[in-house]
Amino acid sequence: MVGIVESVASQLIARSLPPPTVALLALVDRLRSRRVPVGTDQAISFLAAVSTLPLKDWRVLFMVGRSTLITSVEDFDAYGSAFSEVFLDMPDPLAPPARPATVPDPIGDEAARMVDRPNVATVVDLADQSGGMSASAERAQGGRLFPAVTPGERATMDRLVAAWKAFDADVVTRRRRPARRGDDLDLRRTLRRLHRTHGEVVDMAWRVPSRRPRRVLLIVDVSGSMRRELRRHLLVARSAIEALGRPEVFTCGTRLCCITGAMSTDSADSALALAGRRVDDWEGGTLLSESFERLIAQHSNQSKVRGAFVVVISDGLERDGIDRFERSVARLARNAHRLAWVSPLAASSTYRPVTRGIRAVMPHLDGLVGADSLDDFEQVIGRLAEVTCRRRGGAQRYLREQAHSTKSVREGDL
Repeated sequence: MVGIVESVASQLIARSLPPPTVALLALVDRLRSRRVPVGTDQAISFLAAVSTLPLKDWRVLFMVGRSTLITSVEDFDAYGSAFSEVFLDMPDPLAPPARPATVPDPIGDEAARMVDRPNVATVVDLADQSGGMSASAERAQGGRLFPAVTPGERATMDRLVAAWKAFDADVVTRRRRPARRGDDLDLRRTLRRLHRTHGEVVDMAWRVPSRRPRRVLLIVDVSGSMRRELRRHLLVARSAIEALGRPEVFTCGTRLCCITGAMSTDSADSALALAGRRVDDWEGGTLLSESFERLIAQHSNQSKVRGAFVVVISDGLERDGIDRFERSVARLARNAHRLAWVSPLAASSTYRPVTRGIRAVMPHLDGLVGADSLDDFEQVIGRLAEVTCRRRGGAQRYLREQAHSTKSVREGDL
C-alpha cells in the first residue's frame, strides 16, 4: 500500500491537490484494510476529482469519494465507517484557514452517528438536499421488493408452464437409439436376433436419431424504460424454470447479472425476493451492447450461449452507440441457435420497427414478437416455437408477411 500511495501522490502532486494529500490517501488505505477492492486507477481518479471539483463542504467530499472509490452497493457501509474514521477526528482538510468557529459542520453529527448504524441513508439524504443526487439515493437501497404473487397470476403461470413444456426446440443429435420403426437398419441387433430364429429374418431392428432438449437462455431488460414490465417478465422466467428444469436467466441494464440460482427456489415469491436482492441496477440506464458483449466474452457463459435458444425481453431502446449495439447482437446471433426478441412495444398491431436500435439489429433476429401482459406470453411462447422451424434471420420476412396479412384484412373489411 505504501508504494501505491507514493506513486499516486507523485503523479498528482503537481496538480495542486488541496492539502493534506495524506488524509485523502489514508481513506484509500482504510478501505483496503476493510477488504474493499480499490484499484490504483480508482485512487488516481479520486485524487484528480478532489483537485478539480470545488469542494465546499463534507457532503461533497463524501459523495466524490464514494462515486470514485466504491463499485458495489454492498461496500457503502464500509466506506461510511472509513470516511468517519479518517475525517471526523481532524480539522476539515479542505476548508479555508479562517473558518469561523460558529459555523456548524454540515455533516458532523449525522456522520458521527452513521458509524454506529448499518447503513448510510442519512448521509445520502443530506447529499440529496444539495441537489442532483436523487439517483444515488435510490441505488443505495441495493435491491427491490416485489409484491407477492396473486392467485390469478399463479393460474396464468400454470398455463405458461404448460406452454413452455410444449415448446419444441429439441436438438437432433448424431447418436442413434433403438426404435420399433425407422429408416436406419440396426444391423447388429438384427444379426443377434438371427441366432434365435436359426438364420431366418423374422424381425428386423431399427434405430432413429436421439433428441435432447435444447438449452434456453432468457435475457430480461431491467432498465428504467421497462419498469412497468419488470415483475411480469420475472414471472415468465420463473414459469420457464418450472417447466424446462434449469434454463439460464440473466438481467441486463447497466450491467449483466445471472439470476438463475435465485429464480430456481421453491416458490415464486421467494424467487422474486432473491432476484430483487441479487440485482442492484433496477430501473437504471440501458446498456444492452455492453451486457451482450460481457455475456459472450466471459468463458463461463460461452457454453451457455453456444447453440442455445436465446430470448431477449427488451424494448430495444439502446443508449450506447448503434454500431456497437448491432455488432454485439450479430455476435450473439452467431453463437446462438436462434435469437428471438420480445418487446412490449411490438404488442400493438400498428407497431413498426422504426427506432434506430431495432432497425439496425433486425437482420440478425430470427423472430420479433410482442407481449403487453402476462396472458400474452402464452401465445408468445407458441410463436417462439415457430421460430425454430424457420430459416435464420426470419424476423424481417415474418414482419413483411404480417404487414401484408393486416393490409389484406383491412381491404376485406372495406
